Amino acid sequence: KDFHLEYEKFKNKKHELVVFTDSSFADDESSSRSTGGYLIYFNDCLVNWAAKQLKLVVTSTAAAEYLAAGTGILEGIFIGNILEEMFDINVFPIKLYMDNLSAQGVLEGGKPKDFTKYMGARLQQLRQFASLGLVKIYHVDSVDNKADGLTKSLASTPFKKFREWILM
Repeated sequence: KDFHLEYEKFKNKKHELVVFTDSSFADDESSSRSTGGYLIYFNDCLVNWAAKQLKLVVTSTAAAEYLAAGTGILEGIFIGNILEEMFDINVFPIKLYMDNLSAQGVLEGGKPKDFTKYMGARLQQLRQFASLGLVKIYHVDSVDNKADGLTKSLASTPFKKFREWILM
């Protein structure tokens, strides 16, 4: 089967930038480092994605998810600013979908747990993005998280679903 990405012109469309983030936890057996990933969609078209090992060793899944979300948010804001400059369109607030309620709560202003104490400046930066209206955070169930396939091996059926999501 022929797979490809297809982009449509975006005249007379509501412009939307959506970020899905996910992470594994301590999946590298030698270093105990986690893997984080994100998918970024502009008007339902995949425009950016990445998956890489996190630089910090973290002690919880929530911390890994938080770091992955932070990377996705920063990339999303970067792309949003480029779209605004090039095409004079507004894509803010960016919709961020993540599947970890603890990490989401911290980003939305909840009391930080021990894992976030060493991430003080980064936490304040990400919270500020939300308070300024640059990012709106949503929960997504793990089975519906489009970034899931970037951070772990998938069985055949979930892999096919992931492939459909990225090749919409």
